[in-house]
Amino acid sequence: MNMQRIKELLEILKKNKLKKIFWKKKDEEILIERDSIIEYKQEDSKEDESIKKKVIQSDDSNVKYITSPMVGTFYSKSAPTKKAFVSIGDYVEEDTVVAVIEAMKVMNEIKSNVKGCVKEILVKDGDVIEFGTKLFKVK
Repeated sequence: MNMQRIKELLEILKKNKLKKIFWKKKDEEILIERDSIIEYKQEDSKEDESIKKKVIQSDDSNVKYITSPMVGTFYSKSAPTKKAFVSIGDYVEEDTVVAVIEAMKVMNEIKSNVKGCVKEILVKDGDVIEFGTKLFKVK
């Protein structure tokens, strides 16, 4: 494992305020995502062939995600001129409406189902989403 390469990539990620960085050279791949794990894969490793090693894990203890219960189009507000249901920094309860998902021309209210502070909104208005798509990061 090339720890120096990982440190260099982490520095580039921080310096340029990137969310994700990917590096590949022949038999070696490194993927780093902010607020997630870092994965390291080396195809022809003598020790463990084709495995991914979790190298560093950020402080994501107590993080929960609000996920989509259906397929449809995501909207953060009930109408284009209205205020968003929730914003980053808002505290949500289990029954707080956080978004609507349009499916078959029906607007479905999506409730939080978790308690906590909204740390990140992971999708944009108008995004077509799948069942299980992470919508909000809550801590």
